[in-house]
Amino acid sequence: DANISEKIKHKIELLQKFIFGIEKENTAWRLTIFSLYLEILKGLPNEEIKEFIKRKIERENDVKIFPDFSENIINGNSLEIKKENLHFVNQTFDYIVGNPPFLQISPDAEERGFINNYNTEINGKKIEAKVVVGTKQISQAYMLKIKDWADEKTKFGFVLNSSNFYNEKSDKFQEFFFENYQVENFYELSRVKKILFDKAKESVIVAIFNNKIVEKNTIKYYPVDLELFSETFNLLVIQEDKRIEIKQKDILKKQEIGRASSRER
Repeated sequence: DANISEKIKHKIELLQKFIFGIEKENTAWRLTIFSLYLEILKGLPNEEIKEFIKRKIERENDVKIFPDFSENIINGNSLEIKKENLHFVNQTFDYIVGNPPFLQISPDAEERGFINNYNTEINGKKIEAKVVVGTKQISQAYMLKIKDWADEKTKFGFVLNSSNFYNEKSDKFQEFFFENYQVENFYELSRVKKILFDKAKESVIVAIFNNKIVEKNTIKYYPVDLELFSETFNLLVIQEDKRIEIKQKDILKKQEIGRASSRER
């Protein structure tokens, strides 16, 4: 029963308290903030929005309708290593999601500093980026960095390039990933590439995982097929009867993710 001013105020407070992000590209950063502004207005009647804006301009003589979200959505590099430029220091988050770039880090890229110098300690073991990140894949570097913003309750959802998990040159990354994250669901999307990322050079997977100890975890592996329904409506059909269950510790021993993918092909 709240009026439109109260609803907008409530949405703004939710965004300011709970939504955070980092985006390097300036245009994408600006679009991200703009999309949050649109989210504030979502579901509100057009006439009420117009009246709200009119009253705000008349009362405050200011065309600025929404607050600045630049402290929540930072225009910066997630893989920054300079101490004075680090983002969200000593902050952890409940959910971390992303779609890192699918590319190798060029010799002159600023992310090369992360590869050469970043290190952390996980469960008493020193981890170095230059050892873990295979073929200098930037998406693998992100999988190290997100540990800085996670606690034992954090959950993750990431779109990643398939080669991270199938390429023999990324064996150190695979070992790191499956030793330090408890993987819940793993969606193999190579067969539906053309309806997801038509121009992408590489197939993708979606990994849903958490920050807990692996122990006796079983991964739910879903090979997603391109069916007539998928092509017609651009929708993914995830079939439970095609799910393969894999012991995570078996992956560390035998690389069962690659084997499962081969079986399905």
